[in-house]
Amino acid sequence: MVAQKKIGCMIFSIGDEFRKMAECAVRSFKKFHPDVDMYYIDETNIDSFEVNKYCNKHIRDHYGIFRFAIAAEIMGKNKYDKFIVLGADTITCSRLDEFIDTNDEDMLLTACYPYQVAFPYGIGQLNEDSDIHDLYQTIFTPLLYVACTKEGDPFKNKKGNVIFHNYPRSVEEFKKYAQMVEEEKEDTMLRLMDYLHANSDVICFNNLAALKDVFAYSVKYWNDFHGVNTFIKGIDKTIGEGLREAGYEFYGDQGGLNILAALSMMNGEVDSPLHASIRMPKYSLKFVDLPYVFSAAVYNVRSKKSVSELLHMAQSALDPAEAKKIRHPKSHPTNADSNGKSISEFYVKGDKLFTVDDKQIKVWHYLSGLGINTKAQNLGKVNKITKADLQESTEEEFTEAKKLFCEKVNSYTFGMFNQETRDFFTNQCDCGDFFQKEFKIE
Repeated sequence: MVAQKKIGCMIFSIGDEFRKMAECAVRSFKKFHPDVDMYYIDETNIDSFEVNKYCNKHIRDHYGIFRFAIAAEIMGKNKYDKFIVLGADTITCSRLDEFIDTNDEDMLLTACYPYQVAFPYGIGQLNEDSDIHDLYQTIFTPLLYVACTKEGDPFKNKKGNVIFHNYPRSVEEFKKYAQMVEEEKEDTMLRLMDYLHANSDVICFNNLAALKDVFAYSVKYWNDFHGVNTFIKGIDKTIGEGLREAGYEFYGDQGGLNILAALSMMNGEVDSPLHASIRMPKYSLKFVDLPYVFSAAVYNVRSKKSVSELLHMAQSALDPAEAKKIRHPKSHPTNADSNGKSISEFYVKGDKLFTVDDKQIKVWHYLSGLGINTKAQNLGKVNKITKADLQESTEEEFTEAKKLFCEKVNSYTFGMFNQETRDFFTNQCDCGDFFQKEFKIE
């Protein structure tokens, strides 16, 4: 008889803005997982964890990063075999079988939006002669591609399964690599299929060490961006400002997670592009909803666009001349490009919610920049990197941010979701009347 796995789940929510939404997140997960222990972290208990004693204030104030330290403490102290971390802006729509039943990989990841991200990884010491390229090496979220015939038929293994490959460098380098392969092998062409870009709000760990390392790599990533006061001696500029001018953005815990994942996927490469000082993790991982074209279920934001919309986005990265943005006419202007017209065409069959491409939605994730409109994150400035951004926000700014937060939530409820979808969240996900009335922050 196989021993039953001991499983825990954590949802982290700080601030008035997320409180009602987080209640839906907790209740919907419990509805489908009565056998999983739930931990809800908010202002009432965040200070009760031991890790508060060992984390600097700047890390404790970055809730996205700090929550992984709390998750690791919970998983370790309670000896969980498996631990799930969900964001406060998620709605669980079904039992998460791909998480619950998959035990071989250290980390089970879910896909963020389909684009490549570049992260700086510190490899050198700052001095007056420093150049940005001497201090950092770029870590890219890998690309997923297939080799196929000139007719477009992908090559398969002996079992008849399509053979997928990871490419750890930039899209521009992939284009050159694909061209070289096609010139050397007349019967072969490479096709970009997807982006191995993980989102940190829907994730599952089968290995405590991997969870601890998400926190560790996130802390290093924070320090690489914020840990040095000046970029070049004699110039009044933060290291973060220098990195932003070089084209990098700060992604917080999602940056740490993706650096860890990308390095894990690169480990063991014969032709590694990495600096010798970079610490290479050796974790196994799996994206449970990628490649999205072939996925039966969706665990994250990919449900916001149809397959045809997503493929068009992927192709536009290789051929910008072909790019055409497909925008939902009712989507909020601050996040319009992330939403496809297919959101309004979700449908219910039996007790399950599906996308227009018949993919079951296991988790709905808003991920619409809601965090930058919260007082808890000082209007998102905990992520910023310029001196001006570190000034305290005014009450007028907080009032306007709350208004925008509500507008974003309501733009989904009354602008994009059809009544069938709203009723599904209400009746099947134990969300009460959240999706039947206007969202307000009291």
